[in-house]
Amino acid sequence: MSEGTPPSSPDQTHNSSGSNSSGKNASGNNNGAGPGASLAAARKSRGLSQEEVGDSLNLAPHTVEWLETDNYDELPAAAFTQGYLRNYAKLVGVDSDTVLEAYQATAVKPVDPFPVTPRPQRPPVADFLQKHPGVFLTGACVAVL
Repeated sequence: MSEGTPPSSPDQTHNSSGSNSSGKNASGNNNGAGPGASLAAARKSRGLSQEEVGDSLNLAPHTVEWLETDNYDELPAAAFTQGYLRNYAKLVGVDSDTVLEAYQATAVKPVDPFPVTPRPQRPPVADFLQKHPGVFLTGACVAVL
């Protein structure tokens, strides 16, 4: 590994070569491919700690760490995560559209818990009787008499 330099070096703004802000990949996600590495680098270049970012954004420090390590499994629904990323990007001066595009490219797409299934086809007689219930009632009364 060529990462013998301390994490405070400003040369780590573009590609962190597979390391994140804490030097470990906590999620196993595509580290470096997501927006977390660029957010962490921008935070460090501004001299901010994860706690300071969390205080500014009203987020817990571990949430900031999860954002920086692209650990989306620990974060809430995608809508909230996108909001966190957008606000974090604005705070550290990174283009929020670029961050959100990187998130959408790397985030696992959720499975729809309620998939839309096609309605089963009913026989034409059932449709007719539902539209004209009087025909059925009349036929039943005649059959009884």
